[in-house]
Amino acid sequence: MPLTTAAQAPADAPEAALLERARTDREAFGAIYRAHAPAVLGYLRRRTRCAAAAEDLLAETFLRALAAIPHFRSQGVPLRAWLYRIATNLANTWVRRQRVRRALFLPVGDEALKSAAVDGSAPSDDGAVRRALAKLSAADQAVLILRFVEELNIEEAAQVLGLPPGTVQSRTARARERLKQLLLRS
Repeated sequence: MPLTTAAQAPADAPEAALLERARTDREAFGAIYRAHAPAVLGYLRRRTRCAAAAEDLLAETFLRALAAIPHFRSQGVPLRAWLYRIATNLANTWVRRQRVRRALFLPVGDEALKSAAVDGSAPSDDGAVRRALAKLSAADQAVLILRFVEELNIEEAAQVLGLPPGTVQSRTARARERLKQLLLRS
């Protein structure tokens, strides 16, 4: 076993040194980007099946990595695995949001994800989601669409609606529950 560890040490040492330099040196971070971006981009393209979305998610992955790199501690996790974890979390969020958009805006008859607007679960009739959404008050529709279709955060939605963030947060929760109840009845 000591031979394996010794053989691995030189391979790990350059990455560790580069990572340490990248904490303060943007050129070193650029080297990390050049080394890992092509593989992460390929992964994101396969996950999203959309080149533009994959490129956006790649940029976000490395922006988050750059922001977090001063606090990154490998604890046995290779840098590449950490980058893939960030990319995976972003891709999962993107996929969930796409499900919501399809559920709300596809023509009736196309497969949709009825409960994706609520909790991301099993596929169902997209028409049911749109019909249920139409039964909600204008205030409920506005908060759900701003938060889950337009992807505004609580503070941004609060600015748009002219409400305090806490009110937007509670309205979002109540509107989601009302939508869920309407969907369960359909």
